[in-house]
Amino acid sequence: MELVAAALAVAEVSAKTSSKLWKLSEQWRTAPRDIFDIRDEVDRAASLFALVEAQLQSCSLGLEHSPGSSMTGLNIRAGHALRQLLHSGQGIVNKLQDFIDLLLLHDGSGDFGEIISKSRRLMWIRNSHKIRFLRSSLKTNLEGVGVQLALLNL
Repeated sequence: MELVAAALAVAEVSAKTSSKLWKLSEQWRTAPRDIFDIRDEVDRAASLFALVEAQLQSCSLGLEHSPGSSMTGLNIRAGHALRQLLHSGQGIVNKLQDFIDLLLLHDGSGDFGEIISKSRRLMWIRNSHKIRFLRSSLKTNLEGVGVQLALLNL
């Protein structure tokens, strides 16, 4: 009976180990594609932030309520919230961009990181938790920007 329990324990540990090794192997293999996906996501977010900021400027959406202004209290609060979201979102974009730039350093060949070196793949794997957190934060931020834009009818 003890022999069967020991065999089952060894099988369980082996299964967990092989599962973790498989995930690590998958991260290693997909690192370049994931990095380029994040790069594109960061570029889209930065473009959106710039577009929204330009729209705010062109609409003369001042955050001051002046006599005779059509700005309501809700619009003023939404405008403040939107600017805060744009500011924090740009900070997240900058952190992600710095990490991407580090991974895709110019290697002198004329291409920017089309082939990810082994050391950069290891850096990617070591920092995957941080990147997931930043991506999640960016997604939440973008959702908040969408809500504020809807409140402002922009």
